[in-house]
Amino acid sequence: MAAGCHYSGDRSAHHAATDEADAVVTSYALFRRDFEQMRTRQWDSVVLDEAQFVKNHQSLAYQQIRQTTL
Repeated sequence: MAAGCHYSGDRSAHHAATDEADAVVTSYALFRRDFEQMRTRQWDSVVLDEAQFVKNHQSLAYQQIRQTTL
């Protein structure tokens, strides 16, 4: 299993590496900031830590996570 990390800094370089990864670790803040790029990827599953960020089904974070997992 190949793992990738999507973190702050020059994230454009990380996108190529995470495209090849089986698992990607990132924060909610970066996921939301880079949502347009993150949603283009096919996700088999998404594991959420501190799920209170997506608890409210009307929140932007919830809607973005749902768009990537449908």
